[in-house]
Amino acid sequence: PQDVCNWLIGGGGDSAKAKPATNWELYPNPATNHTSIKMNKACKSVTITIQDITGKMLHTQPVGATSTGQVIGINHLPSVKGTYIVILQADGERSYKKLVVE
Repeated sequence: PQDVCNWLIGGGGDSAKAKPATNWELYPNPATNHTSIKMNKACKSVTITIQDITGKMLHTQPVGATSTGQVIGINHLPSVKGTYIVILQADGERSYKKLVVE
C-alpha cells in the first residue's frame, strides 16, 4: 500500500513528496459515516483530500491553520464500502493514511 500511495500522491512513485503520516491520527478507522483527524503538531496551512485507490479525488477539505491537539471532523466519506487514501497536505508536505469505509 505504501508504494500505491506514493504513486498516487507523488506522481510515479516519488516518495520524497508522499510519506506515511506521523504528525496526525485518523480515527475511527474503519469508519462508517464520519472520521476525524487529530493534529499532533501545529501547522500554518492544512488541506485534507480523500482519494479512491485509482487516484480519483472524492473530497477536498481546506482547513487553514491548525493547533496541536486540534480535531478536524470529516463528514463527507464515500458511500461505497472500500479502502481509500486520506491525504493531509500541511505546510507544503503531503502525508497519507489508509481509510477503510464499512
